[in-house]
Amino acid sequence: MQTHEMTGREFVSGVATAKRLASDGNAVIITNHNKPTHVLLSVETYNRLVSERVPTHLYFASAGQTDAELPSVRMPLRVADLDG
Repeated sequence: MQTHEMTGREFVSGVATAKRLASDGNAVIITNHNKPTHVLLSVETYNRLVSERVPTHLYFASAGQTDAELPSVRMPLRVADLDG
């Protein structure tokens, strides 16, 4: 799996591109002022992560994103409506 970064502005103007990248199995990291703020994943990738119970920071570390140490956080997630 590869990761792709987009600024918040690039995401707003390129939602279709971000969705295509995520649908291809990539993680799309959205930044605000050069800091990661959101990650867009396909539902299939999300479900695999949830079912495997892999800590998110380890998942992204395996994809080459090793320069950030993230604490383990449990929170309810919901699917984003990007079409509406």
